[in-house]
Amino acid sequence: RDSPSLRLPLLNAAAMMVGQQLSGINAVFYYSTTFFSSAGLDSPVAGTLLASAVNVLAMLASSAMMECAGRRRLLLVGIGGMFLS
Repeated sequence: RDSPSLRLPLLNAAAMMVGQQLSGINAVFYYSTTFFSSAGLDSPVAGTLLASAVNVLAMLASSAMMECAGRRRLLLVGIGGMFLS
């Protein structure tokens, strides 16, 4: 059934997922081993593990920041930063 009260949250969620796909981070992790190998890294798997560890640490930091600043403010600041860059 079509519920008008759910339409806006659904569109917001879909827009954020599209933004994640267009930002390229998924491609970075998918091709990271090939990328690090082409860059001349001795152990491309170690490079991938390091990039993944940085991603996890950033997620932990952002989780703590969400409690202090709020999700909406962080989302708007992040979108503003992407827009300016």
